[in-house]
Amino acid sequence: MKDAYTAAKLAATAREHSPLTAMQAELLRRVGRALPFCADILGAQLTLYLPALEKGRFFIAASLLPQTAAFPNAAEFPRAGTSVACAEEPLVRAALQKGGLQRGRREIGFGESLEMFAFAVTDGAAAVAAVALVIDSEGRTETALVHLIETAQDVVRQAKKAQTEGFFPPLAPGTAILIADRFNRIVFANAAALHLYRVLGVGSLVGVQLFDRRLCAQITRESVRAGEPQEKELEAGGRTLLVRDVTLTEGGAQLRRIRLLQDVTELREKERELRVQSAVIQEIHHRVKNNLQTIASLLRMQARRSASDEVRAALQESVGRILAMAGAHEFLSKSAVQEVDVHATAKRVLAFLAANMLPAGFSLNREIQGAGLILPASRAANLALVMNEIFSNSLTHGFAGRERGRIGLRTSAAERCARLVFFDDGCGLPTDFSLEKSRTLGLAIVRTIVEGELGGIVRIRGGQAEGAADDAAMAGLPPQGTQIALDIPWEGA
Repeated sequence: MKDAYTAAKLAATAREHSPLTAMQAELLRRVGRALPFCADILGAQLTLYLPALEKGRFFIAASLLPQTAAFPNAAEFPRAGTSVACAEEPLVRAALQKGGLQRGRREIGFGESLEMFAFAVTDGAAAVAAVALVIDSEGRTETALVHLIETAQDVVRQAKKAQTEGFFPPLAPGTAILIADRFNRIVFANAAALHLYRVLGVGSLVGVQLFDRRLCAQITRESVRAGEPQEKELEAGGRTLLVRDVTLTEGGAQLRRIRLLQDVTELREKERELRVQSAVIQEIHHRVKNNLQTIASLLRMQARRSASDEVRAALQESVGRILAMAGAHEFLSKSAVQEVDVHATAKRVLAFLAANMLPAGFSLNREIQGAGLILPASRAANLALVMNEIFSNSLTHGFAGRERGRIGLRTSAAERCARLVFFDDGCGLPTDFSLEKSRTLGLAIVRTIVEGELGGIVRIRGGQAEGAADDAAMAGLPPQGTQIALDIPWEGA
């Protein structure tokens, strides 16, 4: 239920199922942003009750379980979106009618019950809703319990004010929680906080100043996280701690300070390992790119020394294929993540081919359009080579005797499948063309890579050739020329 909960949804539900005004619903939306935080801080099950449209009943607008405590009898708690007779919730009714904090117990199973507290949410003049908290008080002193409930009330009062998004952050299991009074004296520390500070060599917490020298003695580094003025990282006792302070105020004066600490030592270590691994992989791609460019340079030299036009043409084609793969590795060598943008790759391949294959003065209209697709590194070089073959085929054979032309790529994405449609407005394919019978090296490379390496499908249409003339994937493209559609499966398409 907590995953689906949002404050905006809460406000909309309130207007639909209770007699609240628009202003009261807006108040409830602001309060709603703090309710998950409130449940997590207390380790309590939280229920929000509203007066229902039907007289004598409450509407349950929210029912939240904490991330910081386990409630095996979760099914016994009220469900959000249902209603209950007021007589069945005497603590809630008393909180709305009499005000103040109401205390009792809730039965959660045969012979089992837990402490229950209820208090009203007011708009200054009247009670708008009631917050009910069910908490396991075992192992907690009465003083600690009082401080927790008072903190919950202060959180709700703070939430009624206009706050920035994220003021009340979500808590992860195992978060250490310290609550300090207006003098920054610690009045509550949960078990996770006691364990964390025990590891750091601090025995007792309650009654100690939050900024006491003993608590800060082992801090070796402190840094404020960018964009998060209330959040910082500390290194203490060889551990990395993420620290967040939530300060509750009244009239500009501090009421309470809630300090949240999360041990992120292992997470930061893994991030460092990933950064090192990423740097190594990028260096490998850089060296592969350099090696491929060296091979291309050697083939160029060989082509210039050859007396055969056919040999020179074949070597030049090989240079293009090698440089297409080198371009993919260059993208990967400059990327922090091992992914390549399909559009960027296509533009680079096409720019290189146009510069080296088209005669001077030829006007080429390039169109790269459609959904942005990110391809995984494992397929980058293969797809770059496919692009090289398709584009070079169009530039070589499609615009003979012409001074201008149109060439491009249209992309789209379906579930776990990317579709790439290459097109030009050239002379098209011969009347008797058949993809299955074609002996062209370029198309053979395309089919081998797409069908064999990438697990995809190749379809082709062009001029008077037989093919998928009515294929929706090729709709809207030039009726003349050649269109090649590739359907390639991959995660994230």
